[in-house]
Amino acid sequence: MGKAGVVFPMPKKVVYSYAIFVIITALTLFLNGEYGAYDFTKMFLSYYLNCFITFFAFEYYINDQKQLKAVIYFLLALIIVDGVVTVLQHIGNPIGKAIAMVITTVSDEVSDISSDGNYDINQLFGASLPIGIFGRVFTNANCLATIGIMSMAYMFTKVKRIEKLGLIGCLFFCFFSCFVTQERTAFAVFLLTAAYLFFKEKNNKKILFFAVLAILIFVVYYLPDLLLSDKLGRISNTNFKEDDRMVIWAMAVEFLKQNLLLGGPVSYSKMTDIAPHNFFLLAFINSGLVGGIVAIYIYIYMIWISLNFFLSKRMGTVRTLAGSVLIYSAICLFHNASIVTGDTLIFILFPIFLKASLILKADSRVIVKRF
Repeated sequence: MGKAGVVFPMPKKVVYSYAIFVIITALTLFLNGEYGAYDFTKMFLSYYLNCFITFFAFEYYINDQKQLKAVIYFLLALIIVDGVVTVLQHIGNPIGKAIAMVITTVSDEVSDISSDGNYDINQLFGASLPIGIFGRVFTNANCLATIGIMSMAYMFTKVKRIEKLGLIGCLFFCFFSCFVTQERTAFAVFLLTAAYLFFKEKNNKKILFFAVLAILIFVVYYLPDLLLSDKLGRISNTNFKEDDRMVIWAMAVEFLKQNLLLGGPVSYSKMTDIAPHNFFLLAFINSGLVGGIVAIYIYIYMIWISLNFFLSKRMGTVRTLAGSVLIYSAICLFHNASIVTGDTLIFILFPIFLKASLILKADSRVIVKRF
């Protein structure tokens, strides 16, 4: 295949646009007087710089199918470990609680997780405490959904039966782990994406048959009882430990009416300690009008490229990885982690998708021109 980083160089439009976004954000913070208060230098070194390093690491080190598969399987192994820890935390296991206490630095979560006495799972379900190994519950759910879906990347390819069974088991375990985090957006988009990928594949009718059968049994015999009994926690009870998104978004819009040009994350935090929980609002608040427009361009661009493959009739592996990017993009509409905040996860998901599209020779020359 040749030397790493030479045979399959990734298109750089996204990472160059992201560099422009970071520069504009820094200039905007200088102009609105919040550069120091926001501690942008530390933010850059801790978050944004990692995004660039991650992108180019994938650029350099992944250049054949063996390396691509090794990275995906490593991520799946990591997410299985996270799933185990998540379930342990959900049931109140001391080991799970101890791991959570070591990882999290959020005072409210520390208080809840370290509470004495036995957990009442019926009361705990929906409390959003299972942070896994990722520090925050929404980050945990985000990783479970976006990486968990990767178990379908090779599920419909020619692999050994034991490997296929392992991938199926990984997928359903990630479903359950994501479910117990009680993060509705991540779980719902994860479920819908997996369902689409299952029905898109026509080569494995047996897997499809048993999957549909299992879903039908669940819907007919178990779902009505679960919905009526509130045993699904936040999945069915929208009033359980919930921040009203409409109220949060309305506050953000009111702030932007007066501060759209230069934004002001510090000024906004003085108005409320609850972040906007929406990609577009957060982009304009953190980076001003110009920076927000650049961030939105990157966001839409990633979605557009991913959708082209996700809706295609071939390239099942690439389609699955594109689905991972789309899951992440959907979650950004209801949470705060994104390219705006320097979240590294998208700079893992998107490069893997790009590399797969090139390595698997899915119209490589056309793809490079499009990007």
